[in-house]
Amino acid sequence: NDKLTQEEGVMKIIDLILTIDFELEMEARTLNNNDYKNLLNIDKGGMILNSDSEITSTSFLTEGTTTYNIENTKTIEGLPFVPATGETYSNVITLKTDTPNNRGFVIQNGYISKERPDLYGKNCRVKTLKVIYPNIESPFEQIVTLKDDTSLQFVPFMWNLLDDCKEVQIVIDSVYQGTKYDDVCINYISLVTQTPVEISER
Repeated sequence: NDKLTQEEGVMKIIDLILTIDFELEMEARTLNNNDYKNLLNIDKGGMILNSDSEITSTSFLTEGTTTYNIENTKTIEGLPFVPATGETYSNVITLKTDTPNNRGFVIQNGYISKERPDLYGKNCRVKTLKVIYPNIESPFEQIVTLKDDTSLQFVPFMWNLLDDCKEVQIVIDSVYQGTKYDDVCINYISLVTQTPVEISER
């Protein structure tokens, strides 16, 4: 039987995540080919990621014929998402699903490109973000600090909302400044339906 058990599949994904969870030099911000291949394989572990979720954004950047829209965050390969100029801190990203028992979401910071690894450091990355729970009796928000690296970072939902949370909003609160550009880049976002404890450190 070639199918992985659930436990084996989770451990395989965790191994990949730990492989790419490394510190980068502030100016270089480079990825070698093997690291990049691991990044591309991360989102194939459907057993922990919610593939039925919908993601929207109130704005996105367009440069000529190139669009940095929120759909870009559905895969690790390709262009990142970038809010429209002047809307970095007012842009709202919404994650929504009909599936219950969501444990949180994973997010990957920055502009990640095999051909242009320098674009990670040249563009801004998210430092802190607001996580807003709109569909509860008394909506509230939490502030989450992200590491400035290329790892997949797990953001858990509030423990008392795990059973009912089907919608969450994300707003950028502060950034790690890029060395050349003011654009803020997010490479990947996905809801998580099982808690990957080993990638929860931020």
